[in-house]
Amino acid sequence: MAKANRTHPSGLTREQRAAATLLRRHGFAPPVPVHDLTRRFATLEFELIPGGCDGLILGLANAPVEKPTIIVSAGAPKRRQRFTIAHELGHLLLPWHAGAEVVTCNTPAAWSIQSGWEPEANRFAAELLLPTAWVREAIARNHAIPDLLLEVEPAGASAQATCIALARQLPSGFVWAVLDDDQCVDASGTSPNSSARPLREGEEPDFERLDRFATASYVEMLAGRAVLWWDYTNSAQLSSEVGQESSATVLERLLERHLDDEGDRRTARQRIAGIAGSAKSMADDPRDQAEIDARLRRALTKPRDFIPQSMMDDPELKTWISVRSRELAAQ
Repeated sequence: MAKANRTHPSGLTREQRAAATLLRRHGFAPPVPVHDLTRRFATLEFELIPGGCDGLILGLANAPVEKPTIIVSAGAPKRRQRFTIAHELGHLLLPWHAGAEVVTCNTPAAWSIQSGWEPEANRFAAELLLPTAWVREAIARNHAIPDLLLEVEPAGASAQATCIALARQLPSGFVWAVLDDDQCVDASGTSPNSSARPLREGEEPDFERLDRFATASYVEMLAGRAVLWWDYTNSAQLSSEVGQESSATVLERLLERHLDDEGDRRTARQRIAGIAGSAKSMADDPRDQAEIDARLRRALTKPRDFIPQSMMDDPELKTWISVRSRELAAQ
């Protein structure tokens, strides 16, 4: 078993630091033997739990006196069980969670909550199974998403937890989704400060829209689930590849080609200008054409009712993005 790092990475929350400290004290690194680790602190049982509950912990209020009991859904997939066990261990070991007699948990739902015990226990579990330092090292060694997924899969975390852990450490510009058995979105998210939005749960992915401006896209299997990743981080077309027409000229040609009504053209012109300005304002370096270009492309993956589908499909729209990003970077 590899030794865990002796120092905490920067930017960890208090619950993540608690998980990192636990790993360091026991000398664990992925794959963490979460069952054996949990049995040092609690009785671990597996039962069929009704009502969509992933796990529960009994006797948390008496933890200093006697071992609590952690019950995990016996019908859940093994990797989801591992995450649930780590989640319940978080409730047990985070001192400010003490006091409740019974805690019931739905771990996937907890990702959508910003504060409280449940998201804290999820962050503890993710750090325990996928330590931040370990994830950063994996990202540094792998520049393609498929290779990165292959390296982190042995950690034994669920597909959703793995995608969340990776996305948090990747640069802006990545979108991911985990599909359910009906090939609809079960969970989705983005890397920090990305202009693109997560996919809506329960819907089929709009591959045509998402692939249109992506530098690369991937469909992979992770923890027995189909996962999708889109990479919008690199410029697909820089100014050296386009002519010297102004972006206003290119945009006007596009609008006249695809919108008959002058009022609709005016609305689209104004809103597109706002999207372009936002791309520059959100850029870490407002003079970096490649970053502005990438942010513009990501922003245009969002459905826009003022841009007709025919204009989205027009190859000259990519030309406009490249020309406009060049202009914005020079301003």
